[in-house]
Amino acid sequence: MALEDIGALLLRVLFLSCVWGCSKDATARQNAVAATALVFKRRPELFATASVLLAAAGALSVLLGVFPRLGALAMVIYLVPAAMVHFAMQRESLVLQAKILRETNGKIDVTTTSDVSALGATAAFGHMTAGLKNLFLIAPAAYLVLAGGRPPMLIGFGPDWNLQGLLTQL
Repeated sequence: MALEDIGALLLRVLFLSCVWGCSKDATARQNAVAATALVFKRRPELFATASVLLAAAGALSVLLGVFPRLGALAMVIYLVPAAMVHFAMQRESLVLQAKILRETNGKIDVTTTSDVSALGATAAFGHMTAGLKNLFLIAPAAYLVLAGGRPPMLIGFGPDWNLQGLLTQL
């Protein structure tokens, strides 16, 4: 297995784990809609569902070798708004931190104030790095779009944009 194959496998697993994390139960789906609402104010449930379906379709397409270039393109399209959601959550965590500190109005001790500040900073940093991760993942996904699928592939567009794969040999 070449290094490129390992990278492609990790990318597929990463997208499938995201899909699982956003759709595994009602609470996960509600959290995904709430996070999506920070960026997409109108119909966030529609955008959240569409993004999970787009990520699932892209990951499965690349994983199964069924038009992997198109699947990688779906991943690229998914990553941009996903990064935007994380950056919005970063801002939201800092707003919530300030709100908590403001509403306590000196009624909590210095240690608790410090703990709330650390918690807010950690949440903001986590969402910033998650947003950056999504932006950086655009590069390997775009590489898959440009380079095309490699054998073994069921069907897809090769480097020359001609149909290739096992199903074309039948």
